[in-house]
Parts: sequence; C-alpha cells; structure tokens
Amino acid sequence: MPCKRNLRRLKQQARRRRRLRRMSQFESLEPRRLLAPAVWNNVSQPLNVSGDADGYVSPIDALFVIEELNNPTLTDPVTGLLPRQTETPQNGPYVDVSCDGYVSALDALLVVEGLNKGDRGDGQYDGTGTWRDVSCSPKLLEADDFVTQLTRRVILPDDRSALQVKFQRPEFDTDSTDSVRDAWEIEVRRDDGKPIVQPYAYGADAVVNWSEGLSEMLGSAVELDLQPAGQDSTATINLAGIPGGTAVDVTVRLVNNDTDETTSALIRGFEFVSVAGVAPPAVLEDTSVTFDPLVDLASLSDVTGLVVPSYGRTELNGEDDQLEAGVVFTNVGNRTIRSALLVAPRHLTSIDVSAFRPDGFLPDGTPYFVFSPENRDESLLPGASTAARQIAFLNPSNDRFGYDFQVLGRLNAPPSGFDTEPLAEIEAGKRYVYASQAVDADDSQLIYELLTRPDGMQVDPSTGVVSWQTQTGDVGAHRVVLRATDPFGQSVEQEFVVHVRDSLQNRPPLFVTDPVTEAIASSGFEIDTVASGTGPVGVSVVEGPFGPRIVSLNQDTSSLSVIERSPNATWESPREISTGDPPSGDAVFDMGFAIDVGMEPWTHSGDANAVHGMDQGDFNGDGVLDLAVLTRQYHAETRRDHYQIAAMLGDGNGRFGEPIIIADWPTRYQGGRNVVIADVTGDGNADVLAVERIAKQLIFVSGNGDGTFGDASITDLDYSLSDFRVADVDEDGQADLIGRTAVLGFGATYTLVWLRGNGDGTFGAPQTIGPGG
Repeated sequence: MPCKRNLRRLKQQARRRRRLRRMSQFESLEPRRLLAPAVWNNVSQPLNVSGDADGYVSPIDALFVIEELNNPTLTDPVTGLLPRQTETPQNGPYVDVSCDGYVSALDALLVVEGLNKGDRGDGQYDGTGTWRDVSCSPKLLEADDFVTQLTRRVILPDDRSALQVKFQRPEFDTDSTDSVRDAWEIEVRRDDGKPIVQPYAYGADAVVNWSEGLSEMLGSAVELDLQPAGQDSTATINLAGIPGGTAVDVTVRLVNNDTDETTSALIRGFEFVSVAGVAPPAVLEDTSVTFDPLVDLASLSDVTGLVVPSYGRTELNGEDDQLEAGVVFTNVGNRTIRSALLVAPRHLTSIDVSAFRPDGFLPDGTPYFVFSPENRDESLLPGASTAARQIAFLNPSNDRFGYDFQVLGRLNAPPSGFDTEPLAEIEAGKRYVYASQAVDADDSQLIYELLTRPDGMQVDPSTGVVSWQTQTGDVGAHRVVLRATDPFGQSVEQEFVVHVRDSLQNRPPLFVTDPVTEAIASSGFEIDTVASGTGPVGVSVVEGPFGPRIVSLNQDTSSLSVIERSPNATWESPREISTGDPPSGDAVFDMGFAIDVGMEPWTHSGDANAVHGMDQGDFNGDGVLDLAVLTRQYHAETRRDHYQIAAMLGDGNGRFGEPIIIADWPTRYQGGRNVVIADVTGDGNADVLAVERIAKQLIFVSGNGDGTFGDASITDLDYSLSDFRVADVDEDGQADLIGRTAVLGFGATYTLVWLRGNGDGTFGAPQTIGPGG
C-alpha cells in the first residue's frame, strides 16, 4: 500500500513539473543535422529497460534507472531531461518508462510495480503487446542521411498473430525535384535476416513501400488502415502460421538520396493482435526485362541533351546498401531515336558507389542500362517515353551520393538525297515516267509527294514513280518539286524542270566528259596493242587474276582468244579456245557457268542481291547432289527486303533444275548465314537449316525425300547463333548442333557451344564448351 501512495505522489509531482516547464521555459532547439532519433522507451515492452532479446522484465531493469539517477550519463544532471536526438542510434537502455521525456524515480517504481502486478502501470498493455504513448513516439528525420531507420526485435506470442505497426503518414519534403524520390518502408525479417512474409514486389525486401508523390504499395500479408495526416494509421502484417516464440525484426525506415532534408515519419509503436487465418498467398511475377545485348556501339550518338529522366518508386534492398529506383526517359527533343537507349551513370560523387547489375559496359568500362521504347519494335518519337525499369546502385558507404547520365542512341537519319536523275524533256503526247528513288541511310519506307507539278502529273507515294500523260497543249517548261519523307517527318526534295517539245528529232550524241587540257612538255603516252585471233567480230574485257583480260570472238576459226595480263603489267600471248569445229586441242577456258538460284533481276540501281550461304546434299534420293542456296534480295521499287532459301535438283551432268523456293521471310538485317543440309529429324531425308544471327532466328525446312519440302518454320532465339555444324554430340541418335554463339557489337566475342536436338527441327538451350575465338 505505501508503494501505491508513493507512486501516485510521484506521478502528481511529474505532472506539475511538466506544466511548470511549459509555462516558464523556451524549448531549446537541437542542431539540424540529425543522425538518428533518440528512443528512450522500449517500443515492444516498456518495462524491459535493458532491451534484451528475450523480453523478460527483471529487477535489473529497475537498477538501470536507479544507476542513471545516481550517475547521470544520458540525462541532463540538473533536470533529468533526455535528449531528443543523438549522434548515433540508441539501442537501450530504455530508461524513460513513464514516457515523459525524463528519468525519475517514477520510472524505477513503474518497473517494480510491473514486477509485482504483471502490468505496465499507467501505460497501455494487453498481455500480447504494447504501443507507445504520444510523448514517446520517435520521429524519423532524414536530414542528410542516406537511411534513417528504427529496428526492433519482437517475439511472436503464438501462431495466430499479426504485427501492427502504428504510425502517422510520412511528411515528404518535395523541394528536390528531378531526382530519386524519398521513400518510407516497413521491412519484416526473421532474426537470421531471412524474409518472413512476401514483399510488396518481386525482388524487393520491404512489405510496405511508400515513395514520395506515389501511392503506397503493400505485400499480400499486409492490410493498411490509412487515416488523414496527423491521425494514427495502422499497417497490420499477418504472421499467422509462424510458430509462437519466433523472433521477428521489424524495421521502419526513410530512404533519402536527394538534396532536401526534412522528410519525416512519426512511429507510434508496435502491437500484436490475433487473426483468424493465414495470409492469402500471392504469386510475385518477375517483371524484370531482358534486353538484346547485340548493341552496335559504332552506330550510336550522344543523345543526352534530347532525353530527360523521370523517377518512379524507390526501394532499399540487400544489406540496406542496394538502392533501386524506377526510371523512365522521355524524348524532349525534335528528332526521333531509332534504337533503345544506353544509359550510363557517370560522375558518381562517391568512390564507394557503383552501378549494380548493369546490362553491359561501354568500351571505356562504364556500365550502362538499356531502356527500350514502350513498344520495343518502335522508335522513340519526340514526346514519347521508354518503358519503365529499375536502375540499381551498390552503396556500401550508406552516404547520399550524386551522379548524372550519359545517354547513347541511334538518331534517325533523314533522307540524304535522290540517286536518280529525272528525264529532262519529252515529246508532247508521250507518257512521261520517272522512277525516282531517294536515299535513306536507315532504309525507312519513304513517302513521296509532288509539291510543285504541272496539271495531270502524279507520283506513287510508296514507290516514287512519277507519271504524266502529256498533251500537245503542254509544250513548254514545267517546274517540278518532288519530296521524299521518312516516317518521322524528315524529308529531302528534288527540283527539276521538264521540257515538253513539239517533237524530238534524232540528234547527234553528246560528250558528257571533260577532256584533259593540260600536259607536261616532252611527255608522251603509250598505247598497248595486242594480237587476237583471225577475223575478230567482238571484243570484251573481263577480270583476271592480275587485272583485266581481253577476250575476242573469232569468226574465221570459231574460237575465243584470251589475252591475260601478266604480273609485270605486260600482256601474255593470246590463248585460243575452240568453240566449234574444228576443235583446237584440249585447252580449257576457266570462265565458269551460271546457276539460277531464284534471285529477282535488277531493275534499279538501288537493288541488291547477295548469296549468304550454300550447301549440297541429296534431296530426292537419286544419288545426285542437289543444292540449297540462301540469298538476300532487296527490290528498291517495292522496298521489299527478304531472305530466301532455294533448292535446285541436280541432273548428274553438272546442270540443275528450276529453283524451288522452300523458305522466304522478310528482314531488316544482313545476318543470314550458314545454310546446312542434314537429316535433322532422323527420317532418312535431307532437311535444311539456316540462321539469322542479328534477328536471332533459326530457320528449319523438313525434306520429304522426293524433292519436295514441308513448310518452313522460324524459331526466335534468346541468343545469337553465329555458325554451326550438325552432329550427334551426345550419341542419342538425334542430330545436335555444335557451333558458336556471338555477342556482336564493338569487338564481337564468340562462345563455343552445343545444342541438344529434339528430333523435330528444334534444339535445347546452348551448353557452353569454351571460348569460341
């Protein structure tokens, strides 16, 4: 009974002392640099002054208070006032049991009373957990710290518990713009550091994330009761199913890597409550994006001034040393960027900080992250943005740091000009046709239009063919302005004049070359004369091993005469090859022969045909070798660019039948190569394989064994298969591939791999053998 009276008297004295100080004293301000909030009351168990992990209350806890009263080391020795902030985080002793900001005999008596009665005295205690009085609530203040946090270890009372974190809405300082956002997070872990419930997002550590200016994000086990600013809110974390007695570390923190310093968060405390069931499971999907490593650095320009970053959610992971921030880049310039962006963080203000998990490295060793347009198949138009993604930094120093970005991208190249010349004059009544063609380095589909034209003149907008049916009344000069525009608004113009004549009579030829009008005195010139065969009726020049060779067709002797260029720049004696009767011996003329492989004829100077691969095999089982040829063909008038595989059946006499087109697909690249004939499916019939290493495609055509083929299948790969051979590497009776994968770009690198065959024209993932040269 005397203890109770003393306790009431001490409480009344403490209340009078607080009223007196409020009336008679100004509050002394602490320095603005706040490294940690001062916490003098045990959030999870106020009577546990020592703060030991088991949570037991013993007489030792009262002795902590008595020792501070006798020998003040934490408090003001005159007033007993505890500091509100400290230079280092405080992890006990929690000597302010009464939550009045002072250390007094009342605090010791509360512990003693709690030992006698099993409760907290004048606090709030329900046997499973406690929460703090308002006067004891710690306030996290970011100041200039990278992380400001409060961590407490609590013990689960049973397997039906949920942990409630009581707090007030964080007050974000928004003075710093265009930088990493501040974030307020709650993290819950076992005492061994492992996560105990699912985080709010794949790869994150926190169960609650609230980033500056964004909505809060919650893990599947969290329910949020959010109240207006200034009122207490609650985050309830369902821990049901976890055995009672499990030690749990709960952390509430502020993450700060901008330049403002007044973001704060008030923590009311923690409480255990009972829940009916286990938290609903959630499937966290990996939202990270894999990016194409085949970056042609030589084609990129510095576009830093054309794009600006916008930051999204901020999170802290790892050992509180991994800062991750969502970023989007927006094209604020007036030019289109035709590629993904390579974003390289530079000028880091701390030597301890580095980019974490970058996508690649520039030649100087600078790491970069790849940002693709929202639609990866499209370009980044003015005003458009990239897809959002995370960038990460490793910051073991735990200090704030700064940086900037260098951004590389391939700018759209505007059409550079026309490589065709228009017809300058035409006879009245004739149809005027001009197949114009503008040059575009990006090979974009151009749109043609006539800005200035005579009546009746038209242009095909896709092909650029200008046509005009002239009339007798059109005689005269007509100015024409033709424009070609790429899909991004860049254009080039060609201006010319068309003269319509009454008639165009036959006129003599004109020289279009300029003669040499100067010479050195006494200098001479030489003309080589060479002999040909008897009765030459035609002469041509063809390439030889040491320069041009002259070939003449001789009527009198039914022969060809070949005069070779010698290594010492003279001419050899004529060599005669018979082309009819009588034969002139066994001479052989190494001119070769042509095979039709299905390529379209050239019709414009911009057309392109190329053979990218060839192999031989027996497609129809007649014992005669057949051919498969991989070609790339570009037709300038239709703008069609495609790859084609043609099969030609041999007749045994060195000749081949008409080409059979067995595969045809569009392309924007020139990476087709390595066509191979082999029995891939194990049915005894020859099949065809080819790769497109830039587009990362594997092309397979199954043979039927009779000279016919199935439909071509194209498989998109996750890697670039550069070249290969077919072999049964693992001796399982199915054809495998052995070859090289490539990392193309600035100095390509290769890896020797093999791919296990599935017996149907598809293959497993590459298995590394070693470096591939």
